[in-house]
Amino acid sequence: MRYAFASREWLAALHAVIAVRLEAAGEAARGLAYSMCEVYRGVPAHLGPDADGTLAWHCRIADGALEFGLGELPGADLKVAGTYEALLPIARIDASSGPEAAKRLAALAGAAMASGTLAIEGDLAARPAPLLAVHDAIARLTA
Repeated sequence: MRYAFASREWLAALHAVIAVRLEAAGEAARGLAYSMCEVYRGVPAHLGPDADGTLAWHCRIADGALEFGLGELPGADLKVAGTYEALLPIARIDASSGPEAAKRLAALAGAAMASGTLAIEGDLAARPAPLLAVHDAIARLTA
């Protein structure tokens, strides 16, 4: 099943993907402390953004336990923020499907950052192992 990007169903699927990856990490997740959030602006009204068209989600991992919720997380280790229009095509690309997909993802992200429609605060490379492939997993579920 595939879900509209940033819909409640998509967010539930994202939560599940992260939870499954943390569980699969087992003992390696113990002692893990990490937080991230994504903020989408200009979100279509039917997806339920707040009054100014913003929708955000966050997760916090503490000693392998996951907290997942709606809203921006101040001070997150990683924050991705951008317009819905810029992020939608990026959200649909499974970079693990091959080198061309990875190049397309990098090109779209680079163009969005250059145009100011995407900003990343924090170090993507510092994501803990259980979160490294989350983008590709949820991309396969994104309509």
